[in-house]
Amino acid sequence: MDTEKIHQQELKEDKATRAQYAVALRESEERLRTLLNAMPDVVCFKDEEGRWLVANDAWIRLYQIQAIDYRGKRDSEIGELVSFYQASLASNETADAETWRRGTPSHEEQTIPCLDASPRVFDMLRVPLFHNDGRRKGLLVLGRDITRRKALEEEALRTRKLDSLAILAGGIAHDFNNILTAILGNISLAKIMVEPDGQVHDWLGRAEAASIKARELVDQLLAFARAGSPIKRPISLGALLRESASFILRGSNVRCIYDLPPDLWPVEVDEGQLGQVLHNIIRNADQAMPEGGIVEIEASNVEIDSGKQAFLPPGRYVQLAIRDQGVGIDRRHLEKIFDPYFSTKQKGCGLGLAISYSIVKNHQGTITVDSELGVGTTLTVTLPAAEEPLAPPLPALPEPRTGGGRILVMEDEAMVRQVASDMLATLGYRADFVEEGGEATKLFRTALLAGQPYAAVILDLTVAKGMGARQTIRLLRELDPRVKAIVATGYSSDPILALHRDHGFVGAITKPYNLEQLGALLADIAGPPVRRGE
Repeated sequence: MDTEKIHQQELKEDKATRAQYAVALRESEERLRTLLNAMPDVVCFKDEEGRWLVANDAWIRLYQIQAIDYRGKRDSEIGELVSFYQASLASNETADAETWRRGTPSHEEQTIPCLDASPRVFDMLRVPLFHNDGRRKGLLVLGRDITRRKALEEEALRTRKLDSLAILAGGIAHDFNNILTAILGNISLAKIMVEPDGQVHDWLGRAEAASIKARELVDQLLAFARAGSPIKRPISLGALLRESASFILRGSNVRCIYDLPPDLWPVEVDEGQLGQVLHNIIRNADQAMPEGGIVEIEASNVEIDSGKQAFLPPGRYVQLAIRDQGVGIDRRHLEKIFDPYFSTKQKGCGLGLAISYSIVKNHQGTITVDSELGVGTTLTVTLPAAEEPLAPPLPALPEPRTGGGRILVMEDEAMVRQVASDMLATLGYRADFVEEGGEATKLFRTALLAGQPYAAVILDLTVAKGMGARQTIRLLRELDPRVKAIVATGYSSDPILALHRDHGFVGAITKPYNLEQLGALLADIAGPPVRRGE
């Protein structure tokens, strides 16, 4: 074969080889492009001057630049075309410059606005690339969406803040309820000793009303402390909304408009605790509009799918939005709005929304806030819909009346023992008092053996020393399965109140209680004394 033919053959083979390399290169580029576009993280390659070379689909979607030929442009140049993201893109150039200055990979968190959703937070990694001689080669930028992780971290931090105060709040509330029991009990005793139309009776009535207000504050502290599970039952949210708003806005220059569909699902909640949430939110709305205005209250049925909400499992929910036309809240304060003792009001104590957050969280729901200065604030509460139908209305307490017989009371607080003694005597009962369960068991056994059993036993749920109500009731039932025991507690959210029969009690009473409440309960439970052989 002559030289010319050999040369032609080599050219032919070289051309085929280059064609194969070109095909292989295109296939490799296609695989790389497919890989980059399949990544959920945003990826961008820039040249040594900061001009975009390659960006994956996630990056392009983030900045919504599909219609823009980004190649060869710097961030600031792209920002001029998509002005909504101009500030965010400008910050990219600043971060790029700092990475080049340091010459090493850098991490930073960057918040990027979104046209159709809340801002998203990204963990941005910038990796500078260099030639062998040290010259700049390019910049690799990777961003991972950590919005959900940040939200979970903030949720955990807020929970820790609440938990750090829970034990303190619970202890204070329990002790305060004992004090209020003595105050309310003595007031109710004094009221029956004075003329009902006299000035003294009016003064006592005001003191009683103030004490009841103090009891409401204690209930809020207990809800904040999460001393126990909410006592839930299915209720109509619409009825509670109208009742709460009407009460809070009575006499105010603020009025409510409602958007409550007739087919609104019932919610399974602790009505008292949810009432506190509504009270706090609507009161804040009222105070945000000192010149008057409108509070819009809207409720709707929603079904949440998997992955749609950061903190709620899939299922049926009722969503409530309470919207005011007030002064609004500065954006920089929004992340602290549910923190304990944080308030934007001069006279605010900063507990209302923290307590509301705790209550809603205990109901496996969420509460969020959105606000704009000069426009208003919207609080949105989402609660699980009830699986059971609406419960029948709770029966009204019977009118208190006097009775007779011996009552055994286990109470470790001296002031509560004193007022309970006076109230029981006024109601016609004879009472014996002990401080803990061991003493209660001895007196109960003695009375039983003597054929003069107690008509009823009132046991404090928790005592400082010795056995509390849970341990004591088991011993008393061993002695007499017919024992009529009432559990008394200062923890209004303790589940034993709703489930007292499961623990062997025939009744329950929450501190603080007054003469009428104690008389009504004993009239239903104690009855005439039961003697052996009857």
